[in-house]
Amino acid sequence: MKEKIKALSVSSRKGGPKSRASCVEFVEGQGIKGDAHASGGKRQVSLLFEDSLLKMKKEGIEVSAGDMAENILLTGKAPGNIKEGDLLRINSAKFRVSYIGKKCADMCSIGKKLGKCAMSDEGVFLEVVSGGSAKEGDTAVL
Repeated sequence: MKEKIKALSVSSRKGGPKSRASCVEFVEGQGIKGDAHASGGKRQVSLLFEDSLLKMKKEGIEVSAGDMAENILLTGKAPGNIKEGDLLRINSAKFRVSYIGKKCADMCSIGKKLGKCAMSDEGVFLEVVSGGSAKEGDTAVL
């Protein structure tokens, strides 16, 4: 799989939409510098494919990059063969897929506002194996 980065987003707070960033720095074992999830753990970086947002728009839900609290929005649609443990590369940064989807005890603020959250079914969560940087338009390789 090779897809382009459509958008990058970060936030200093958890549980809500993220703001667009033209470039980001990935820190090994932490996440994205300046992002609230950059504290280690298994969900250091979140990724979503553009097709997920397009499906929501077809349902009449107004959504754009960062609204699902994803850090990386890739063009295209998620290949059905992504699995936990797979490796992803963006420039010199390397990532390990740690989760596909997430379980929410209660619907998050995003889900409450929009009526659904694509991250629970289609979000891909990554651990940073080696650091680097990325900007919109760069290529992600699985």
